[in-house]
Amino acid sequence: MPPLSRRAVLAAAPAALAACATLPGRVPPVIGLQLFSLGDMVERDLDGTLAAVASIGFRTVETAGLAGRTASQFRAALDRAGLEAPAMHVGWDALTGDLETVARDARTLGAAHVVLPTFPPPDGASGAADGQGWSEWMAGVGAAMTADDWRRLADRMNRIGRDLSVSGVRLAYHNHDPEFRPLGDATALDVLMDATDPALVDFELDVGWAVTGGLDPAALIAARSDRIRLLHLKDVRPEGPPGFALRLTSVAAGTGVVDWPRLLNAARAAGIALMFLEQEQFDRPRLEAVEAGFDFLTRAAG
Repeated sequence: MPPLSRRAVLAAAPAALAACATLPGRVPPVIGLQLFSLGDMVERDLDGTLAAVASIGFRTVETAGLAGRTASQFRAALDRAGLEAPAMHVGWDALTGDLETVARDARTLGAAHVVLPTFPPPDGASGAADGQGWSEWMAGVGAAMTADDWRRLADRMNRIGRDLSVSGVRLAYHNHDPEFRPLGDATALDVLMDATDPALVDFELDVGWAVTGGLDPAALIAARSDRIRLLHLKDVRPEGPPGFALRLTSVAAGTGVVDWPRLLNAARAAGIALMFLEQEQFDRPRLEAVEAGFDFLTRAAG
């Protein structure tokens, strides 16, 4: 499929979303939790934290590492809490290292998707300068990446996805905002989507980062429903024009700018089953914030 430019997505949005609105009713989507939202709580008290997550009403979670446990230990804790983990985030070093262990851990957890949480620096990229934080450094890396850099990443993702598929596990890619930087008539995300094999690689759209990058996530879901199979449900409050600098203001779901009924309707129409609430910044206790987000999203999805 040819790349969809920002203009093309916006132009296609009204018709696509109107079609979504006419579809018959579907079962409300299950709202899960990306455990990254809970910071070091997971590592400090795995059983207690998972029990608290389950008591809120969550039935699925997405892992961000194994909190210092083995996959078997983590799976046992999930089972005790009555939770499932259908997706797990795994860093680039692991995906380009011992992939057999990654696949085995995914099978142990019961995760059908292994998700690459961010793009890696291309070969030859310089490291962070003294005193430079990760976000500032990676924003600079993303700004310097060419379409060919993104295509080379896509080629490597295809190979990883092919190797994982032998074990019955699918690779997915999670975006931030540098992926929405224009590259000619397309964006970096367009390049990744069009250069990866749909049979081997899916995409996990982070709604908050899409908004921060100047995209309408509901329109993007409608336009690229063939590739977007997972979602991060993140609300944001933009504090300036769209940018690609790996900076956002993450707020409790329902208190930012995301049009949640419209977005969830688009997700339902696209058949997206894996959706995970994620919040990165907090003005109250983390569990209290994610409970409020879960309650809001459950009502909005109903």
